[in-house]
Amino acid sequence: MKISPIVAELKAHCPLFEGRVAGAAEFRPLPENARLDLPSAYVVGEPDQPGQPNLSGGYRQDVTDGFSIIVVLDNSGDVRGQAAWDQGEDVRLSLIRALVGWQVDDAYGPIAYDGGGEILHMDRARVYIAYGFRADMALDNSDTRQGLDLDGLSPFTGVTVKVDVLDTAYDPNNIDDGRPTYNPDQPNPRTTGPDGRIEIGADIALDQE
Repeated sequence: MKISPIVAELKAHCPLFEGRVAGAAEFRPLPENARLDLPSAYVVGEPDQPGQPNLSGGYRQDVTDGFSIIVVLDNSGDVRGQAAWDQGEDVRLSLIRALVGWQVDDAYGPIAYDGGGEILHMDRARVYIAYGFRADMALDNSDTRQGLDLDGLSPFTGVTVKVDVLDTAYDPNNIDDGRPTYNPDQPNPRTTGPDGRIEIGADIALDQE
């Protein structure tokens, strides 16, 4: 899941941060020169969680994509973190209001809250608290290599049918009368079927519209 749309959504609908939202590839306490003013938030992608593929009638696999929002709060006035934790509760509700039920794009279902409140790091100046969110999507044939190969095939324009009839409907004759059943390599008379000779045949064209 791309995190840039989530960053934009938080900037637009989570006024608590006053636009101080950014993306990050992974969590680590940021050096002083890379920090945003407080309070601030960082959107961090999480490993996906794929379900078992279903191969009956095609390819189908449900995938859950998750992400965390690392909220950084001011801890300078309370080294125990109590005040920052209380503020974190307000932040959590603000995040849920901004994201839960929203779809990142058409490939994903609505975002759901996935739990959080874990303190990742705390020092005399800042406390980092993580909140988790997730959204489900599904892979199908169009997303697979088989789908890519099928898209590269030429259109299916028709079918040729040839039938070697079973007893007792076989034609004992092998006469050159212009029908597709005639085969000069097969002797007369036919005595049983199937015998490797074609009694019935047809070319069927399929409408492409």
